[in-house]
Amino acid sequence: MQPSIMLEVVRIFVIVALIYLAYIDWRTFRLPDVITIPLIALGLLFNYFSNFAFTNFLNAALGGIAGFLFLWIINFCYRFYYFSSFF
Repeated sequence: MQPSIMLEVVRIFVIVALIYLAYIDWRTFRLPDVITIPLIALGLLFNYFSNFAFTNFLNAALGGIAGFLFLWIINFCYRFYYFSSFF
């Protein structure tokens, strides 16, 4: 498969997955881990094995971990504040 065709297939797959996640988020206000975690892994693998790498693998992995932890901390603080019996 030519690299330009492979890039288009990946791009279409990511767009469809993000539209589906946006729909789920709009309906439930939650993003399922069963979809988001494989997308993170696929993004890291694509960045590692592809000629279209945007950054080195270490920076990509650290960015994925930092983004996940940032969103997890926001979720934790929200749940602690609104569902805690201390307030």
